[in-house]
Amino acid sequence: MKKISRTNDLAFKKAFSSNGNTKPIIGLAKDILGIEIKEIIFKQPYTIESYSKNIKEIQTAKYYQTIKDIAADAKINYRGVNVISELQVKEGIKFLERSFFYPTETFAQNYDENKYDSLKPIYAINILGFKMFKQDLDGLRIFEMYDRKHNESFPINFNVAYFEYKKEIFDTDVQKYWRDYFLDKEILDNAPDYIKSAAETVEYANLNKEEREMIDMLERIAADQKAREDWVRYDDIKKSIEIMTELNIPFKTIIEKITQKYNITVEQVNELLNDSSY
Repeated sequence: MKKISRTNDLAFKKAFSSNGNTKPIIGLAKDILGIEIKEIIFKQPYTIESYSKNIKEIQTAKYYQTIKDIAADAKINYRGVNVISELQVKEGIKFLERSFFYPTETFAQNYDENKYDSLKPIYAINILGFKMFKQDLDGLRIFEMYDRKHNESFPINFNVAYFEYKKEIFDTDVQKYWRDYFLDKEILDNAPDYIKSAAETVEYANLNKEEREMIDMLERIAADQKAREDWVRYDDIKKSIEIMTELNIPFKTIIEKITQKYNITVEQVNELLNDSSY
């Protein structure tokens, strides 16, 4: 049976924002942020009908640029909070700024007629398929407001987490199970049931006919987009090589600069130079 990536947009929303299947997102929030959610209500719960309608409205050609996010109202110890989870597979322009914009926007939207107690704590989880923090540290970073002079946390909870699932080091075994989940690896037997449930939910065999058709269509769109991006990138590489050649820069130095700038191997550069189609 065909396999699909768990970071596919439909698979992400189906696994983490389906009504009646709240355990995966509750487990994710607990394992990443250490919060115990008692109740959760999705602002836009996943159904294939609503998902298909949304894709048609934004036009499938623009799908690849859409944001893969989930927003929910939740309760922790019977206090209302907002939980936001966003999946960003590839590095994007101004993503760091955007990752703070949505939580702060959600925080402000809670304001109701001069009632400041209507402002709810914010918990945001950014799941990243790229290394945003270049330091060789662990794959989970959590930021919150605090008084750096007195080393004291701010009274209002405003937490923004970044889970870089392509890194190796994590604090707990369960975070490593989540890393394997987003890397589309086999889920081990001793992983929590809610992670196993999330994985089983998005197996191709467990999707209905309309979901399979939607997945197949979105994969074609993604493949076409990647081909266009590769063309632009390879064309940029060739132009860079031509400019450095005209400047009489040694070929060995050119190769070193290209591999470092574009994060590709020497073999890939040679393959590109020998490809007459570029």
